[in-house]
Amino acid sequence: MATVAVMTASSNSGAQCVESLVAAGAPTRAIFRSEEKAAACRAKYGDAVQVVSGVNAVTLDATLVSAFEGATFAVIVTPHYDFAKDAELTCNMIKAASQAGVSHVVFVGSWTVAQPDCTIAKRFVPSETLLQTLPIKWTSLRSGYFSGNYAALFQGPQVFFPDVAVPPVDPKDIGRVAAAICLNPENHDKQFYQISGPEQLTTSQIVEKVSKATGRTFEYHAVPVAALKPPAPPLFLIELLQYIDAHGLVCSPITKELTGIHTSFDDYLAANLQAFMPPTKAD
Repeated sequence: MATVAVMTASSNSGAQCVESLVAAGAPTRAIFRSEEKAAACRAKYGDAVQVVSGVNAVTLDATLVSAFEGATFAVIVTPHYDFAKDAELTCNMIKAASQAGVSHVVFVGSWTVAQPDCTIAKRFVPSETLLQTLPIKWTSLRSGYFSGNYAALFQGPQVFFPDVAVPPVDPKDIGRVAAAICLNPENHDKQFYQISGPEQLTTSQIVEKVSKATGRTFEYHAVPVAALKPPAPPLFLIELLQYIDAHGLVCSPITKELTGIHTSFDDYLAANLQAFMPPTKAD
């Protein structure tokens, strides 16, 4: 089987991709900047994963290129480093993979490229554009609105947020899709896949589900999108909500088709319940 290199392997989707690849018996390389996170990966998988640490994408150098050498596939996850730098770092990873001889890059990006002029899309548009200029195979995963994005709304008894509908996605499903493409790459070259959750849910429905799962009571205030002003929420979130309110988000079946799994918000909530609980007060 061909080797798959995953960077950044410490992200939620990257870590799940590694787990799925190992479960399938695929030769897997996990690439980290931090030795601490690399050590945790070694402890979990032992010899089942080739762990590479000390790799930084800030510059396109020999260390970054060598991290991908010998791999046929590269799963490249956009880092959460800095809005102004994320695209540059991701492009460095993609260029390094291409220079190292990788045949197929699976890029974990974002649905926000549908609105290319918005603030957050600038983290992803340059990477998609670069891929289309390279003489390699590639697949772009346009990740949807994360289920975990809602957790911050539930730190107190009142919830203020527009009542927009989205199909919230578990980041682990993104990693599963990336692994599935590397394991069975036929027909995925030059494809853009929308990675969403399995159902459209309004914010009011999310509030009901969180209330039921946590046993907490919330007072929900449906804030009109038109009334939102920065800095709270920030401009990038207002731009996204304006787009969602006007156009909606696609609910795609591709995750189920490729992996046989499609994590519902209820299942995500059950697995991550503590994130939706109020902060613990210090003694």
